[in-house]
Amino acid sequence: MAKPRFTARNIILTIIILAAIAVACVVFSIFFFSPENVVKRTIPAIATDYYENYFYPEITEGNINSPSDIFSKYTNTGFSRITFRQLLFYDTERHPDAAAAITTYCDLSGSYIQIYPKSPFGKSDYRIDYHYSCQFK
Repeated sequence: MAKPRFTARNIILTIIILAAIAVACVVFSIFFFSPENVVKRTIPAIATDYYENYFYPEITEGNINSPSDIFSKYTNTGFSRITFRQLLFYDTERHPDAAAAITTYCDLSGSYIQIYPKSPFGKSDYRIDYHYSCQFK
């Protein structure tokens, strides 16, 4: 006579494995989708878009000077602070989907970024300092 394909032992082992996978998924999603992680993933994406697709073209477009003439003055001091409010609402609210999470947890006027251009002053030659004034708990 053939043995049953699924024994009680196999069923219990399968349930334990599925439960472990479910717990791992829940822990991962809690960590990955926590308000702090969402904000700290969203702001750098918006800041990059702001600099590379809005600010840099505005400064360099139609300017007779080379980018190094303009940007070299700001390598040490950086450009003026850009508040989260400015980031969220520049260019006719370009990132409205991000506004809900950021406005819930962060002070839009107290949180800011500062951009420092780097040589050779191309579109992607910069660093950004992030200053968060947020309450995640």
